Amino acid sequence: MTDTIPRHSLVAEACVLAAPLFDPHLMPAIKALVKPEMFYRPEYGQWWGWLVDMHEAGEPIEAAAFVAKHRLPVHEQDKLSDLLNNVPGSSNWRFYAGEMLEAHAVRVLQLTGERLAAAASQPDTKPHQLIETAVDWLYDLDRRNRATGSIEDAADIENLVLNGEAQPPILTGFTDLDHYLHIVPKSYHVLAGTTSSGKSTLAHGITANVCRRGGAVLMVSLEMSPKQVYNRILASESGIFGNKIRDRRMNPAEEQSVRATAGELRTWKLRVDSRSETVADITAAAREWKHKHQRLDLLVVDYLQLLTGEGESRYDLFTKISRNLKVLSGTMDIAILALAQLRRPIEGGKTKWRPTVTSLKESGSIENDADSVLLLFRPSDDDPIPTQKNDVFLAVAKQRDGVTCGWPDQQPGGIVLGWTPALTRFDNRGV
Repeated sequence: MTDTIPRHSLVAEACVLAAPLFDPHLMPAIKALVKPEMFYRPEYGQWWGWLVDMHEAGEPIEAAAFVAKHRLPVHEQDKLSDLLNNVPGSSNWRFYAGEMLEAHAVRVLQLTGERLAAAASQPDTKPHQLIETAVDWLYDLDRRNRATGSIEDAADIENLVLNGEAQPPILTGFTDLDHYLHIVPKSYHVLAGTTSSGKSTLAHGITANVCRRGGAVLMVSLEMSPKQVYNRILASESGIFGNKIRDRRMNPAEEQSVRATAGELRTWKLRVDSRSETVADITAAAREWKHKHQRLDLLVVDYLQLLTGEGESRYDLFTKISRNLKVLSGTMDIAILALAQLRRPIEGGKTKWRPTVTSLKESGSIENDADSVLLLFRPSDDDPIPTQKNDVFLAVAKQRDGVTCGWPDQQPGGIVLGWTPALTRFDNRGV
């Protein structure tokens, strides 16, 4: 425990408290941001709670009505009068609200640190449990801070949206997909598919395309070892069959091509991590890789349902994992692509089944958290819809910042990828 006075600004709190008393029309906007517990001075917090109650009851927000309703004693009336006489007015309330909310966030963070220190002092505390607890607490803090920390309103729309340069997206290298998808820092995307649909291969292809353009990528691969991932990327980039590379059955020309490609791959800012099993592990690895290169363009997680953590049920577990990854994308200013497993119903005979977001196994809040959800589907031989051999369909089932697209056999403009098994590679095919 520290004797340092917690961070606060009584001037900012007074200005925020007084603003609706000067201009009652400001009450809805301020009430949406500021809660009574955010005031450092308990008296101000109590008064703000009373003002909120009056507003919700449809009562006038006026100093006289406030005093009369709550029967303030004379010394309290004097305090209110001094407050109103010493603040500069209501025009800069957003500035003071931002200062106040920032101070409150720092106080909560300080309290969280003290709680963690107390938990760490217990003799039976396990390190991994403490780390998971810390991630959960910090997620809650970040979520609350984001919910109350945005103080821009419609008056700022020109500065927020229209001024300045557009943020260039991270390109996947797949032309039709890039037409729909908008991968930028602070975004969280989910690529879902059934077993053997090729979601890992597509993630490897996106990773290679980002690295080839100079981007830094961390791939957390819990399904394949780093050696297996690099072997696949090497085959895809060199054009030499993966089994030949794996079994060392290359002729001299092929070996020369593979070695030249390997030399190029060594210049990539790519790390494949197969040890990180929790969000806390991933966070540490991501911070280390970003520190090394002073950038981290894309974090790939393969795949969500293989991560571990604590939860009362698998639904609760993956809700926490997904939400913590969403927070990580924001706090580290990175884009995250998380792979997820889809379940396919047991059906007999020929059927035109197509996956939907409800097909996500133990999805928790994955759909809600994601900025976009991509669904990958490889038609079977008995699928009633005729397709070219090795066609794979991709649908953008959710897109928070753009348009969606359905299956290419159901609507124009759908995404079709070509699958090359020997090279474990997807290529642009079009419709």
